[in-house]
Amino acid sequence: FNRVVQCFLNKIFKTNLKIDGLIGDKTKELVSRYQSSKGMYPVDGIFGGDTRSKMTPEEKKIWKSCVREQGDFIDRIVGI
Repeated sequence: FNRVVQCFLNKIFKTNLKIDGLIGDKTKELVSRYQSSKGMYPVDGIFGGDTRSKMTPEEKKIWKSCVREQGDFIDRIVGI
């Protein structure tokens, strides 16, 4: 799941975040930036269901492409 989040953030913000599955400071910073852009409060830097619910249809397409590219077997089964 974390690799999917990092892929998504890279595509949304056109960054070069390392896709390693580790949620470090840079990943949290970009998640917080995404949450702020969606008007979320509180901004917590955690990419959970509330954050995903704010995705636009275009962002959902990007998310699905990241699941295909970076998701593991479980991610694909669960359909995150």
